[in-house]
Amino acid sequence: MSDNNYDKPLYHVAPQQGWVNDPNGPFMYCGKYHLFYQHLPEGCEWAFGLVWGHSVSSDLIHWEHLPHAVVPTEKSLDAAGCFSGCATIDTDGTPIILYTGVRLRTDPDAQPLPPKECDLNLPFIESQLFAIPTNTDDALLIHWTKEPKPFIGLPPPHMNLTGWRDPFVIERPCEANNHEWVVLMGSGIKEVGGATIVYRTRQLRDPSSWRYDGLLCVGEGNTGAVWECPLLVELNPLPAAGIHLGSSAHDRLASKKRHSISQLANLVGSPKAADQQQQHQQPWSPAAAAASDNNGNWP
Repeated sequence: MSDNNYDKPLYHVAPQQGWVNDPNGPFMYCGKYHLFYQHLPEGCEWAFGLVWGHSVSSDLIHWEHLPHAVVPTEKSLDAAGCFSGCATIDTDGTPIILYTGVRLRTDPDAQPLPPKECDLNLPFIESQLFAIPTNTDDALLIHWTKEPKPFIGLPPPHMNLTGWRDPFVIERPCEANNHEWVVLMGSGIKEVGGATIVYRTRQLRDPSSWRYDGLLCVGEGNTGAVWECPLLVELNPLPAAGIHLGSSAHDRLASKKRHSISQLANLVGSPKAADQQQQHQQPWSPAAAAASDNNGNWP
């Protein structure tokens, strides 16, 4: 990917010019690896107006630049930028991009402000949006169609959040998670610390199916105010130091059941919340999730 420019990396994806950050995706579709990334083609410093760059490869070495997959639309929920998120393949085989659209509070065309209980009072307003390919027969997925209605329109109310962005699919539907998608959202609680929010849904493209499912974990003030891009991946456990492969101790480790998202609360511990009287600031747990009737969609 050097394009005869010796200052460009040979094997790492890099646009021809401009600002780049936050790789999003990747996935394979019709024999092609697709990688998306945050991009500002006209500047070398971060600014509003971010788009989703798009590159494809057949071998993860030689990459082809494609037109931007998702770009801001004037007078819409992503008028000031298409922030990070993730890309995956829906259960019907359709590729889908989940991203955070932002609009400036000062923009006269920014549409109505959120209700007070859901307003984070940031310079920009965040909405969770998605896009799907215009033509699923195209292996390159060059053209994408954005859904103007958000799949989650507002953050949970009365939580005093510092941010609400970067949706990331951590689990696909399966029997262990009641056949639901499990999605993390980057966030934080004012005067407490960064936080990771959990959402669940049976249908990625059905706004009425999404529900808030509590907090996975919360920081304690010294780990940042907002935890952006909460990416987690499941890894096979390695044997502890001093345990030889094939030993009885190693066999016991290898046979341990892997944790699902519904068990992660026990691994990360009990986070401290600023106000334990607020229901939404309780640590996430299966019991708390079962008792919650908040679906994340407020009028």
